Amino acid sequence: MIAMQKAADESVRRPRIVADPAVNFGKPTIEASGVSVAVIISAYLAGDRPQVLYDEYGISRGDLLICCWWVARYAKQKRAWRQWLNTWEPVLWRAQPGAYEQVPLPPRRPAHECGLCGCDRTPAPGTASSASGTVADVAQ
Repeated sequence: MIAMQKAADESVRRPRIVADPAVNFGKPTIEASGVSVAVIISAYLAGDRPQVLYDEYGISRGDLLICCWWVARYAKQKRAWRQWLNTWEPVLWRAQPGAYEQVPLPPRRPAHECGLCGCDRTPAPGTASSASGTVADVAQ
């Protein structure tokens, strides 16, 4: 029984972020791939699909989640991810088989209603969707 538990624990690679001055000038980096957290998060926030990130940077879903965790925990500009962090941090630290599959990725941007992206909020005057809805009208 103990041997089976040990084998199950070894089958789950726990993603790690390291900050070593000899690697990426001390920037937070995914240990397994050597890619900086900033590169992964920038691509994620820019709209790259998770599968593209996995393929392009050689990372796993767990690596992406741990990058998101690091940003939510330590980067001041990601206050919007605090609720995600508080909800899913205990699951991330359990790291049992399948644990990463049940954790959703954090939102790319805060929930909003601007009228520009299909939501219901009234757009601000002078924006592309106020008047006739074309960018050309706004530029003139």
